[in-house]
This record gives sequence, C-alpha cells and structure tokens, in this order.
Amino acid sequence: MRIHRHEAAIAAILCLLASGIVRAQEDSGQDPYLAWEERFVRIVRELRPSVVTVTCVKSGAGPEILESRTALSGIVFDGKGHVATFGGHAAGASKIEVGLLDGRTFPAALAGYDEQTGIAVLRIEDPPDDLVPVRLGDSDRLEVGATLVAVGNPFGFRQSVSTGIVSGLDRVIHGYRNTFTGMIQSTVPVNPGDAGGLVANSRGECVGIIASTFGRTPNLLERLGSDRALQEKVRKFQESLLELFSDPALTPEERFRRAMERLGDMQGALEDPREGGDLLPAEDSSLGAQSINFVMPINAVRWVVEGLIKDGKVTRGWLGVGVDVRPEAGREAVYLSKVVEDGPGAEAGLAVGDRIVAFLGEEIDRVEVLRRLIARTPPGKKIVLLIDRNGERLRLEIVMGENK
Repeated sequence: MRIHRHEAAIAAILCLLASGIVRAQEDSGQDPYLAWEERFVRIVRELRPSVVTVTCVKSGAGPEILESRTALSGIVFDGKGHVATFGGHAAGASKIEVGLLDGRTFPAALAGYDEQTGIAVLRIEDPPDDLVPVRLGDSDRLEVGATLVAVGNPFGFRQSVSTGIVSGLDRVIHGYRNTFTGMIQSTVPVNPGDAGGLVANSRGECVGIIASTFGRTPNLLERLGSDRALQEKVRKFQESLLELFSDPALTPEERFRRAMERLGDMQGALEDPREGGDLLPAEDSSLGAQSINFVMPINAVRWVVEGLIKDGKVTRGWLGVGVDVRPEAGREAVYLSKVVEDGPGAEAGLAVGDRIVAFLGEEIDRVEVLRRLIARTPPGKKIVLLIDRNGERLRLEIVMGENK
C-alpha cells in the first residue's frame, strides 16, 4: 500500500511539472517549432568552428605536368592542432593547408595515414590558441531514424550545413581496394569537398565523419593509384598530347581534331570493367539522388586517430581465422571457415566449424562485433575465447598476433 501511495505521488508531481512547462510556454508565447529552431541554430553555431578546409597540393612528376589541388574537409580533434580527415590525397600531398572558419589558413603536415580506413591525421604547424575541438559522442548509441547534422565544404563552400537521418547501421561496403565495416548509412547529402566533414547528433556531439558515397560512377583516382597498366596508358596518352601540341606544322584546328580522336581512343581504357556499384571517396564523386552516402562512426575514427597521433600508425590485433556468418534465431552466428596454419588461433586449438560465442566475455551476435574486438586487442595480449564445438562449450586462451 505504501508503494502505491509513493507511485501516485510521483505521478502527481510529473503531471504538475508537465502542466507547468506547458503553461510556461503559453505564458511566454514561444512557438515550439521556433524553440526547436533556435536550439538547432545554436548547435550549428557551435559545430562550424570545429570544421576546417583541407587543401592538398600534389606536384607533377615532371616539369610538363602541372600540380593538382584537392579540397577536403576535416575536424579539429584536439587543441594541439591535430586534424582528422578522410582520403588518401593528404598522404600523397607535397603541401597541405588548413583553413579555419574565420578565413585564416595554416600550413600543416601529415602526422599519419591509415590505409585500411582511409583516415589521415594532420598537424597544424604553430596552431593558434583558439582552436575549437569537436565534442565527441558515442556512435554506438545511434539508432536508425536518428537526426544527423553535417558540416563540410562542398565544392569549396566553407562550413556548409546539411541535415539527414540515420538510414542504416553496421553496413559493410566493398570498395575497389578496401572493405569498410561498421559504416553508418545516412541521407546526408555528400558532394566533392565533403570528405572528412563532421557529422553530429541532435545534441551537437560528433558521431562520425563523412566518408564516401556509393554509386555506379567509376572511381578513376583509386584505379590510377593501383592499376599499373592504366597508369602506363595514361602516361603514353600524356606524351602523345604533348607531342601533338608541340608540332609546329599543325594548325590549331588540326591539333584539336587529333586530340579529340586520341581522347576517344583513351575513353575505353578509363571505363571501369567491374559491374555494379563501387565505393567512392566523397572528394571524387557527386552522384546526387542516385547515391547512397556513408559516415565512418566516430568510435572507430577516434581509435584510429589516437593510434596515429601516438605512434604514427595503427596497430591491429590478429587471430588468424576466416569466418562464415549464418542467421540463427534472429541473430548472426559466426563460424570459423578458415584457420591459418601457425596463426594464433591454430596454435590455441581453433578448428574450422567452431562457432564463436564470446570474445573476452563479450557475446558475439554480429560479425562486426568480432572484427572490432580482434582489431582493437593489442598484439601479445592473452584473451579468452568461448567457442561452441559440436554442442560442447570450450574456453581457449589465445595470445593475439599482429595484423601486418
């Protein structure tokens, strides 16, 4: 009886508080929508100074090839001048500049680049005292349908703001060279220059950085970086154009006609032979409504950035196994499909067909959970793996290796 009276008292207090809030809004005459808008504008005002423009300059291979410039976005990670961005352009740049919201620009240097995620960390040389680091949130708490606020530099328009929602979580995206796991699918518009931009929740906390879009446009820059045959074709094409335009016997009209013919011959080599879509860095693509956009979760970004700042590289754990995912009872059951000979898993007694139940006490109900735990466990650390082998539960102690 005493408990019922206590609950009734709490309910009465809540009702009084609610009615008081409503009356306060009515007394002030404030429209609920305007109140929400003011809060949103305040959040945006706080976010924009934490987003920077990143200009990467890459010198040509010879005197006849002009330098190239690429504009990206980045987030101020700390007050020491560290900036996190996305994409390999910073890694290959001969000169990097970072621009703040107020228009000031500063030279920067590459502090580290992680090829597996595409995350780069820059360090502003002689950073100003008034840098505004982002407030980091917890991307693991995001849910489908949650509101997102993004700040980037599309087409060079500084610190532009857009909104969207979380339309999917834990997406696995297969790019031309890398596979990206645990990605956030969103409706936030992505344009060239947005890569590395800030994505925040409705509380103004950074929950990710703009990473990519997914569509059918071939990612030529990535192909040029890895396809030696294509590199040679492009080199010969450049040489032929230089020879063509240096021929004094040709009229300007004839030079143009022949150049168009050679450009047509080159077109086939530039077509992507793969079928289906491909992951495109946001600085290289603009697919509009026909694209699906992705955000790299800040929990993953933070782990990579902290490793790059500390060691200049990211050290990942390695178990030496391959996995097969099977749906069971509304969840993902993770089975071993491969055990690398002489790897950490093999030395501990893992076998093909084992089901991974728990890793360091954490239940494995999704393959992404296992991948994250393996990667973030330091090499040399001893872990306990709970497996199911033909209905029998076994606990194995494994010394983690290093993923090289």
